[in-house]
Amino acid sequence: MAVSNDDEEAIRSLFAEWKRASEAKDVDGLSKLIADDAIFLAPGQPPIRGRAAFEALYRQVLGAFTFEQEWVFEEIAVLGDWGYCWGRDSVTMTPLAGGPAVRASGTGLSILRRLGDGSWVVARGINNMARETQPAAP
Repeated sequence: MAVSNDDEEAIRSLFAEWKRASEAKDVDGLSKLIADDAIFLAPGQPPIRGRAAFEALYRQVLGAFTFEQEWVFEEIAVLGDWGYCWGRDSVTMTPLAGGPAVRASGTGLSILRRLGDGSWVVARGINNMARETQPAAP
């Protein structure tokens, strides 16, 4: 499936903005990157349904941790006004109250929707992130 350079650049920019907003604790900015009816599926958790649930979760998480994310895209594809990307992702969450950082990694898939203005938003997301084991203290 061919993807235009413009679409690929726009999708990569969406995730770069996601990373920037997460690190800046900008929940309002993050919520603009998802569809109103977005659904996110995370291991061992009930589905996160809709923008309000997403915002509540991210306000809680970003209120308690610093958040660093990385993505390595394996594939980006576009089919009309829909697209998807999948790849490897990781996150490091450091408690603001102190304590050891938590790192998780895995693979994820995002289904994207093009809006009328040509921008892309995340409509569905799923990942299989698992907490990485911490090395034993010497």
